[in-house]
Amino acid sequence: MGSVLAVAATVPQLNPTRLGVSIIASVVVLVLLVTVAKLHPFVSLILAGLVVGLGSGYGPVNTIASFSMSFGSTMASVGILIGLGSMLGRLLMDTGAADSIVDALVDRSSRAMIPWTMAVIGALIGSIIGSFVEQSHISILLLGWLIAIFVRVATGSATVSIMTTAGILGPVMDGMGASQPAVVLLVLAIGAGSIFLSHVNDAGFWLVKEYFGLDVGQTFKTWSVLECLLSVVIFLLVMAVSLFVPIV
Repeated sequence: MGSVLAVAATVPQLNPTRLGVSIIASVVVLVLLVTVAKLHPFVSLILAGLVVGLGSGYGPVNTIASFSMSFGSTMASVGILIGLGSMLGRLLMDTGAADSIVDALVDRSSRAMIPWTMAVIGALIGSIIGSFVEQSHISILLLGWLIAIFVRVATGSATVSIMTTAGILGPVMDGMGASQPAVVLLVLAIGAGSIFLSHVNDAGFWLVKEYFGLDVGQTFKTWSVLECLLSVVIFLLVMAVSLFVPIV
């Protein structure tokens, strides 16, 4: 279907300003779908891609054709690997093996060593994620930001978020032969993700609440929103700079 649409589609001349606005809008949509609507990241990425295609004036036919061809070529090379990986992951979850592995590592670590333990766990799966990044062509900066957000929201710790994400993506950057400026941008993207959505599992959330005499709702509406805005704005600036910086 993708090849048929590709033949029938005509590629229009895109307006750079409109394209830039649509990219920013897609990032906002992606963040809202994942964090607010709680939609699965895979579906959210598809919808965000449609926002870019339709918003930039690329046209529905060209957008679908481009997506179909790109997704089809990617799945042809990594589909079996993803399928087997999903089966193994499900098997580990159903049998409790995944919990046992993580619990064993965490139980044998002191509280001060937990961030390092998370980094080690991240390093163990870094090569797998590296293969995924190379095959899917997803932005390493976007991936770093999203992983940092996930760990931050789940644990409430910016330190754990940074250490875990760096442990996961460090081997990926080495494998890509990333340039020094690209490494700096990834550090900034991870840092931006690590401050996203400070909420009740974050000690800083309660510090701000008590220091300013706010209730929980007011702290969410002020501090949590501020942290989200800072994270998104910093990430957008990083992505803007990345347009002029070679990744490898």
